Amino acid sequence: MQILQTDAAGGRADPDALRLKAELEMASGCPDSAARTFQDLLDAAPGDEDALDTLISTLLQSGQFETARQQFEQRQPEGSDDFLNQDRALAYLSAAASSAAFGDLDSADFAGLFFLNALLSKNKSFLSQVSGLFSQHLTNELILAAEQYVASKGGTFCYVSLDTLFTVENRSQAEESILDQRLWEKPENRMTWLRSGPPHVQQMYGGFDSYSPEYLHQIFSGPGNAVLATRVVMNDFASTHVNISGNLRRTLPDIREFDNRILLLGASDVYGFGCEDRHTIASFLQASVAAAGRKYRVENHGVRGNPMLVCLCNLFQTAIEPGDIVVLFGEPVAGKTSEFERVRRLHCDFSRPHGRGEIFIDQSHLGWTGSEWVAEQLETFLFEDSEDRTDSHATDLPHLPGTAAEKIARNGIELIKYLIFKHFSEQSEKQGLLEYTRYIAEHTQKAAGTAGSVAVNCNPITLGHLHLLEYAASKVDFLYVFVIEEDQSFFSFEDRIQLVSQAVEHLPNTKVLKGGKYICTEFTYPEYFTKDDVQNVAADASLEAWFFCEYIAKALNISTIFLGDEPNCKITQQYNEKMTEILPAFGIQVDIIPRISAGGRVISASTVRKLLADREFGQIKELVPDCTYRFLVENYS
Repeated sequence: MQILQTDAAGGRADPDALRLKAELEMASGCPDSAARTFQDLLDAAPGDEDALDTLISTLLQSGQFETARQQFEQRQPEGSDDFLNQDRALAYLSAAASSAAFGDLDSADFAGLFFLNALLSKNKSFLSQVSGLFSQHLTNELILAAEQYVASKGGTFCYVSLDTLFTVENRSQAEESILDQRLWEKPENRMTWLRSGPPHVQQMYGGFDSYSPEYLHQIFSGPGNAVLATRVVMNDFASTHVNISGNLRRTLPDIREFDNRILLLGASDVYGFGCEDRHTIASFLQASVAAAGRKYRVENHGVRGNPMLVCLCNLFQTAIEPGDIVVLFGEPVAGKTSEFERVRRLHCDFSRPHGRGEIFIDQSHLGWTGSEWVAEQLETFLFEDSEDRTDSHATDLPHLPGTAAEKIARNGIELIKYLIFKHFSEQSEKQGLLEYTRYIAEHTQKAAGTAGSVAVNCNPITLGHLHLLEYAASKVDFLYVFVIEEDQSFFSFEDRIQLVSQAVEHLPNTKVLKGGKYICTEFTYPEYFTKDDVQNVAADASLEAWFFCEYIAKALNISTIFLGDEPNCKITQQYNEKMTEILPAFGIQVDIIPRISAGGRVISASTVRKLLADREFGQIKELVPDCTYRFLVENYS
């Protein structure tokens, strides 16, 4: 059969014949040939949107991400702004994620996935959509990634799946009535219905002294979500029965002395929607564990509405200490592999008969009686059953990178983190970002040569800081010095930037700039401002790194950043590690400079502040530039 025909008048290829040829090549498992044929088809019929759509999908499936971007930019239909809509963007992500090449992408490569902006545009459910795309086919691999992270920190991991009413057998009359309501179709109807106190809710809660319309309103509402750096957390919130502090749901009893923690991660089932503070799974587990004399503090890291990938994104940014237990709640897992068999798993089946009465408040959420039952099963699983187990430990886990599917799953988590960053930067902080980019554009050095940068707090500037700045200025043609603008230091921003400017007057190739909202602030790296008090946290500087690479370094043509080594500060160490990981993928070198010492002690701003408290000006003079010394004497002597 002759597949390729020509137009008798113009000699061009017949579009129908090309389409048939491409479809046959796809069916024969030849995506590269099919892609070339689709390009020929678009040459013959430039306005064929279906052909363009299939071409892009085919290129993405075969891992040709850059070629797909180029073809889209060259051939996108003129005047058709809705060609790349949200549905098509999600389909393109699905195509890209089906390629093994997706697992090899660096975070810098995400910016080249041209369809992500369309996925984010006016789409409030993009996190759920992206998470569903990955977790549908890679649930096992995602859970394995979580286990590997926890085990690498010396912790113990387990996975808990809870049945919903859809999977419960021998349902009660009340449970059948809940499903008849079809409340999952309109969440606002579900809230109104629950707050009205339907019969099963009265049966479950009516015996409490606190039961009232206000009680129902509190447990069936509560706080919303917020973005903290690149995590999604619960907003702090205070009421009689529902409280969030430090972005965690209150767990009772409040245990202050403990050896290790049990961290519960999941969505609204873990958060405890429909339960007061003392009736969440975490609180029931805490009370039982404490009564048994076990020295654990239970923490509720549940976030309402969080899909699995967002939970895992949060987990990978949470400090885990040796001996901690991490429990991840999710949907039941159907697939099983030999690697997945090693994961400790608990499946809570709520089918009847059981003697627990009514345990569901709606089609997917447990009331307080259900939470109590889960906590009982979880404690038995974690402690009483553990003596009979012979599970492999962290040392037996396979080393990364693992299979292609596992690499894709881990990159799915990194993509979620990147999308949170993109959404927050482009939607919530757009105006402030534009103002700051205009500010740095006004101070761009026009001369040719290499440009570098240093970000400093200088609280106050010391000879250690000056050593770093002099070294950096000697390695590049021009150096930008960003002074952290967040006013959470002992010395004000105005005083700090003035002293830095005075200290580098002898360096003609330097420019001192404000750090704005995007260099080491409460917004980009909140842990920095608690580093003197709290060191045992997992601090993730990805947000800071991405802002710097995509908006600041590009504007100023920065090719190298210089960092000071901080051997005694874990928060700064984690900052340096993340910069070293992300920036090279954007073509930016990272140079970490060792600290210097004087008189046998490391020169640090904290040392200067301690000496200042005792008015030890003689010792201070050995640690700071002349401008700092004069300022301290004039203002504090």
